[in-house]
Amino acid sequence: MQQHEFFSTQDLEKSIAKRKINTKKRHFKWLQLQWLRFNSTPNTLLYKETLDNVMEFSTLDLKKLTKGRPRASISSVDLRPLYPSPRTITAAKKKDMLELFQWIPSIRHQFFIDLVTTEDAVDMGPMSDYEDNEED
Repeated sequence: MQQHEFFSTQDLEKSIAKRKINTKKRHFKWLQLQWLRFNSTPNTLLYKETLDNVMEFSTLDLKKLTKGRPRASISSVDLRPLYPSPRTITAAKKKDMLELFQWIPSIRHQFFIDLVTTEDAVDMGPMSDYEDNEED
């Protein structure tokens, strides 16, 4: 994917309700989703926690409950680019990645060669394992 294909979800998150209960009063956890389906019903998410074709989709209502004039549908939210310029990495991180070329298909080498480095890039270190402490 290219940089222009990544969008910030901040405005979208502000326009929906972050529900923990679906329309059938059952608990909903984002990290257990395996199958999403979107249809023409605005502000509604159909989902499954399994890939079983026989099981029915559950429904999650994303519409915020507000007094007064109803808000626009989430389809009208303008998504902004996630990053206005290319992300940078440290020179040490790029050097480490270039040393791994023997295990990277040659068709992907140019991506790593083109990575931009700066002195003030923050090295986040290795990613830690995700703990199942969902905070909605």
